Amino acid sequence: MVRLSLPIIIIGIIVAVFVQLVRVQVRQSSGLQVSDSHIDFGDVFIEENEELILKHTFTLRNPTFESIRIEAIQSSCGCTTTELDSRELPPRGEAQLQASLHAGNSGNKSATISIAIEEMGRVTLSLAAQVHIRRRLVSSRPSIEFETDVDSADLTVVLTDLADDNEPGLLALEVPSGLRASASGWQRISTVNKETLQPARWHARVRFEIADRTKATWIHIGSMVRISLMDQELSIPVLPQVAQLKIE
Repeated sequence: MVRLSLPIIIIGIIVAVFVQLVRVQVRQSSGLQVSDSHIDFGDVFIEENEELILKHTFTLRNPTFESIRIEAIQSSCGCTTTELDSRELPPRGEAQLQASLHAGNSGNKSATISIAIEEMGRVTLSLAAQVHIRRRLVSSRPSIEFETDVDSADLTVVLTDLADDNEPGLLALEVPSGLRASASGWQRISTVNKETLQPARWHARVRFEIADRTKATWIHIGSMVRISLMDQELSIPVLPQVAQLKIE
């Protein structure tokens, strides 16, 4: 049996400790690599009240010769969710981290994602977007209904628009036979808010009248009034009460 002297044992321990320290330093210096740790989606346009989810997949790479374990992933807000396909990255291996940013409402959206790595500290990723509400045309009423013995009905059309330079153009109106329609000019209710990026709001009143009672009796369930402005269009049903009007 070979006996090792105390100096040799001590030297062996020192060498082992040194090698371990070098390995840890190499791991820490190399660490987890992520291509494009900051993702800016830029200008994103949504409809008013639309819930949009922006998604990006980060590729996590292990450049070392030892396995890396991801201990935890934390997001800075509830607007961000993540899904990791593997917490264990083999030597020279990869993992995919899918991040989703919920971009409802307008304004600046940003979130950070912190990845805790065993023996390596943390890696921080980030997502950002500038969300805008594009032009949208809406009606103040879901349908057009004529009251008994009343030959007219009004509704308000609301336009939201990011461009506040010029007054919107004229509304195009398409009505069933027996009705006629006219629209007032636009009234500006609010202007663009540069800080919150809220759009301008315009109102216009549209009046519908029974032009010919004999033809109005032809209106049936499914008849629609169409209101359009450039690329925006509303289809509003005419309730069947009109079909029940008596011919005088």
